[in-house]
Amino acid sequence: MAKFRLSDRHSTSRGKLGWNLVTGNERHITSWKSEDDPASGEFSYSIDTRGYPQAVLKEGQEVKFWRGPWNGLRYTGSPSMTPTWFYNFTFVLNQKEIYYQYNLVDTSVFTRLVIQPNGRLERLLWIDSKQEWNVYTTPQIDRCDQYAVCGPFGICNISNSPVCVCLKGFEPTSPYHWRNTDWSRGCRHTVPLDCKPGEGFNKYSNVKLPDTQGSCFNQTMTLAECEKKCKRNCSCTAYTNSNKSGTGSGCLLWFGGLIDIRTFAENGDTLYIRMSASELGIPGNESVHAPDEDLELPLFGLSTILKATNNFSINNKLGEGGFGPVYKGVSEDGQEIAASIPSYLIKLKASGYMAPEYAGHGIFSIKSDVYSFGVLVLEIVCGEKNRGFVDKEHCNNLIGHAWGLHNEGRSLQLVAKCLGESINVSQSSIIVAAAAVVVDL
Repeated sequence: MAKFRLSDRHSTSRGKLGWNLVTGNERHITSWKSEDDPASGEFSYSIDTRGYPQAVLKEGQEVKFWRGPWNGLRYTGSPSMTPTWFYNFTFVLNQKEIYYQYNLVDTSVFTRLVIQPNGRLERLLWIDSKQEWNVYTTPQIDRCDQYAVCGPFGICNISNSPVCVCLKGFEPTSPYHWRNTDWSRGCRHTVPLDCKPGEGFNKYSNVKLPDTQGSCFNQTMTLAECEKKCKRNCSCTAYTNSNKSGTGSGCLLWFGGLIDIRTFAENGDTLYIRMSASELGIPGNESVHAPDEDLELPLFGLSTILKATNNFSINNKLGEGGFGPVYKGVSEDGQEIAASIPSYLIKLKASGYMAPEYAGHGIFSIKSDVYSFGVLVLEIVCGEKNRGFVDKEHCNNLIGHAWGLHNEGRSLQLVAKCLGESINVSQSSIIVAAAAVVVDL
């Protein structure tokens, strides 16, 4: 992979930062070592492609500032970024290239984008009458531009004192450290997520979108499709449109902690964050609730199941599934369950592994029993839990990932590496194929 350092001491009519995905070449900006030493310094400014592309300023390998992902109009961390009388800009994202580029509208103007030796990113404009470069703009304005200053699920508001607060519906992970203005530990859900049917999303407006490292994106999905995609994966913590121009389009998904969010007075982005049912619609935020699909299987001991179903009483019997009789019951916490007894296994369908028609409408059938069995087989063969698994290339959970590989004739890629050479190739192929098919019935 070749890397090219763009000169920061020469005027240019156009500047291009990013990647040629065909050749592997990258263009980025590097600071000088000092004002009078043009050797490469410690700071660099580049397009990070680990997830949805974003502009990042680093000192060595440490992120110091990032402008956020491109939202179709501007970098999400620069709400005042607009074309000017002398230059405009564009961002290209396709299978061949990922780059940001600015172009001079008035070619009599001289401008350049530089990183000063102290790490400050500046756009300079040549003032002919003074025969000197003046700072035209800089994206690093205040303390909230410091990377991850408020930690996971914290939000920075420069109008507050102190500047960091937890997002609504969250509380400090360490109240002691938070009180002492050490916000690095961030915040956590006030009511922990458990992937139960009532979970939905709260809408947060006029914010800088979180760090997209490790995120997934799809440029053709609608916002409604994006919401459903996130809801189906219990590890998905937030979503939004990847392109806010026009009526909005595309899908951007986050997994895990949301880092480096800040508020803006205007021109910020909208973010939908996963919340428990009791935290939906809390004051100051709108709530969004998606249909429940593809939920997670909790684990219960046999004694718990026996008690819930009154020792599999005939009075609790719902019917016959494809793998045995099915019984209704009520757990100690009041949750209604349905349990089946196959000849070799007991499966519990409470808040998870339910076929969509059972989760949404309470319809239990052989199909829903087979669905649960298919998910269980996939987990055993793959050595992965459906909940928590993310296929970054297509933003799929384990089921979607398995079905995609099956259709491409690559089912064996699912088999857990720990099995090594002990697997029977033909049997494993049949098992994975059968599991992939039954969860898609």
